[in-house]
Amino acid sequence: MRRPGFAAMRRRCALAVMMVAFTTTGCASTGSVAPDRTVAGAALPEVGVTLVRGAATADPGDVAEYAAAKAQRKADLATCESMRSVYEVRVAAHDRATAFTRAGPYTWAGVDPYLIQEEAATERERTTLPAASAAAQTPDLKHEISAYTNALTAYLAEYRSMRSMASVEATTSVNDTYHTMTEALNRVIRICDEMAKG
Repeated sequence: MRRPGFAAMRRRCALAVMMVAFTTTGCASTGSVAPDRTVAGAALPEVGVTLVRGAATADPGDVAEYAAAKAQRKADLATCESMRSVYEVRVAAHDRATAFTRAGPYTWAGVDPYLIQEEAATERERTTLPAASAAAQTPDLKHEISAYTNALTAYLAEYRSMRSMASVEATTSVNDTYHTMTEALNRVIRICDEMAKG
C-alpha cells in the first residue's frame, strides 16, 4: 500500500489538533496519529494549546441572573442577621424574668423590673420588623417576617395586659400568645439557616 505523502500527513495532523486529540508527539513520522492523552485543565505544549481558566464566554442572561440571585441572598442574610441581633436581646430578657420567677417565692416589686426589661425589648423588636420585612427579598422570608410581626404584636399586647393586672392582684395567668409568637419566629430562623448553608 502506498504511504501518504507529506501534504496528506499535514492534513491529518491538523485534523487531529482540531478534534482536540491531546497527543504526546503530534503526528508520528510514519503518518499515524499517536494515542490520545487527556489531562483536564493542563497546558498542552505538544500541540501548542493552553487552557485558560475563565476564558469561555458565558451567556449574558445567565450572568445577570446569577448576579441578581447572589445579591438577593446577600440582602436576605443581612436581614436575618439584623433580626437576630434584636430578637436575641428580647429572648435573653424573657429568660431572665422566667428564671427569677422559678427561683422561689417572689414579690411583684422583685419581678417587675425584669418584666419591664422584657417589655421594652419586645417593643424595640416590634418597631424594627417593618423595615426587616421591606428589606427581605425572597417571598418566603418576607411572608414569615410579616407573620412573625403580627404574632409578636399580639404577644406584646397580651403581655402588657397581664402585667397591668398582675400589678394590682396576684395572678398565675399564662400568655397563650407566646407559643404562637415563638413558632412564627422559628419559621423565620429555619429559612435564614437554610440560606446560610448556601
